[in-house]
Amino acid sequence: DTVTFARTIRFGGGTAAPGTTVTVPVELVGDGQENAAAFSVNFATNALRFTGAALGANASGSQFLVVSNAAASGRVGLTIARSPGQRFAAGTNQLATLSFT
Repeated sequence: DTVTFARTIRFGGGTAAPGTTVTVPVELVGDGQENAAAFSVNFATNALRFTGAALGANASGSQFLVVSNAAASGRVGLTIARSPGQRFAAGTNQLATLSFT
């Protein structure tokens, strides 16, 4: 028998006045077997400008790669990886935060 679990990457929402910063949390909802996550984010450049990314509260000590060379076109890629043999806990884990103005 095979047991499957739907792993989900989800993004929090936020609002900000023009010219101010909004920070968007990125979460992994998993079963505790996940060692890494990689994804890209698309956003409307007429409303947002990518200003940075940071490791989230549950990803401390993970390797973190941000590919932002296409940010001016509204696309950013992220990879968050634990060391070999380490996993994210089952449930909801904050992987990263993304900042926009």
